[in-house]
Amino acid sequence: MIIKGIGINGHPSLWQGDLKIFEEDLKFAQEIGFDYIEIPPHGLDVICGGKLNYKRLEKVKEIMGRYKLKYNVHAPDILSLMDNEREELHKNVFFNVLEFSKEIGANLIVYHAGWVTSDIAKNKELFERLKEKERESLAYFADIAMDYGILISVENSNVDLNIIQGKIFCYGANIYELIDQIKKIGKSNVGITLDIGHGYIASKYLKYDFLSAIKSAEKFINNIHLHDNFGAINDIRENIPYMYRLNYGLGDIHLPLGWGEIPFEKIFSIIKPNFVYITLELEPRHRDEYKNSLDFAKKLCNLFL
Repeated sequence: MIIKGIGINGHPSLWQGDLKIFEEDLKFAQEIGFDYIEIPPHGLDVICGGKLNYKRLEKVKEIMGRYKLKYNVHAPDILSLMDNEREELHKNVFFNVLEFSKEIGANLIVYHAGWVTSDIAKNKELFERLKEKERESLAYFADIAMDYGILISVENSNVDLNIIQGKIFCYGANIYELIDQIKKIGKSNVGITLDIGHGYIASKYLKYDFLSAIKSAEKFINNIHLHDNFGAINDIRENIPYMYRLNYGLGDIHLPLGWGEIPFEKIFSIIKPNFVYITLELEPRHRDEYKNSLDFAKKLCNLFL
């Protein structure tokens, strides 16, 4: 089977460490009919100061054991294995994300491609050295993950206001550069999370052909994040409330499938991954649309066959 399951992402900003809300989300996901949920450990307070909180973990595992769902994991968004100043701290967090994933029986870990400040990115020699450090770290963690039966999946980056204003730089916004990084890592259990919403916006901003890029990535894709948008960057100001970004169609707004303009049918018709998890990443305010988006995703998956 190409499709390993269709899941929904958990929301760290919604959970805020509240295990009652966490359990409500698990129950909701199971009732809707999702196969799994993508767990952000940073929403559950299980990693503190770069260490795993085992007492907290046991409470989380007890709750998860009440449901028939399977689980993947999403590492903290700020985790960057290219951060030279906090290298050991980031590695500690990644290692404990890996340990958390083993403890809950997760199949896959999503990690956002590394980022640096724009000043560092301008120093090409230093930037390439940091990319190499990321490759070395991911290769090291991949060997541990292999023993645990876990995949690592590097996600292509969103183009947000920090990138537009030149504050930070992330090579992973360009799918072709992400493909190159994965090739150089050269580990069979390290692949790509194709975030279709991120890629659609990035292709407009960086001016590359979106469909050609994802076709080039297909054999490395082991996870797909599905959500809709209008391909428009948020170039007004930071921290605009979601309701206004929704009005204007700005940025990475995680809409239900079919609400934006992403050509999902074309995408699923041209890419043929070897195997893939499908994860819906939807804004929680659209919970009443989760079932419709799940049905939409199932129809898309038929295009793989």
